[in-house]
Amino acid sequence: MYKLSFFIVLFALAFTACNAPESTPETKSAAVTEENPPADGFDAANSDEKAIALADLVMKAMGGRPAWDSTRFIEWDFFGARKLYWDKQTGRVRIHSEKDDYTV
Repeated sequence: MYKLSFFIVLFALAFTACNAPESTPETKSAAVTEENPPADGFDAANSDEKAIALADLVMKAMGGRPAWDSTRFIEWDFFGARKLYWDKQTGRVRIHSEKDDYTV
């Protein structure tokens, strides 16, 4: 479970912190691998090349696209402060804090 948490945080940081040099839409499209085909609506031309490569590595570490697509529930915690439960199918999230005794 901690590996998944690490990769999700790493994935999020890659998309918010990458400052890669500009590249052409052709090179960005080429960065999307066959092992991890883009999801419907993904805009490779306006996405960061390094972030795409990192996302491909994360997807591979999680067992590949079929494993990700067949996963429904994901849970992770933030350093023991609170725990999140995400239902990928419905998009619903539950946040629970033992420390502050609340659930959202």
